[in-house]
Amino acid sequence: MLRREREEGLQEGRKEGLQEGMERGIEKGMQEGRREEQIAIARSFKNAGIDIKIISDNTGLSIEEVLKL
Repeated sequence: MLRREREEGLQEGRKEGLQEGMERGIEKGMQEGRREEQIAIARSFKNAGIDIKIISDNTGLSIEEVLKL
């Protein structure tokens, strides 16, 4: 009986760990997607000749990051 309870506890722990890992992965993917969007917008603004400071202020990218685009 103790072995069965221990096995059930391990299975539950694995499920919780898997769920937490999936949630972290989704969050990281969303952050990366937002960053890629910021870069795409900044690149577009830069190509349109908009001031680097304005691009930085409105995309959240640093001036250095915008200059590298």
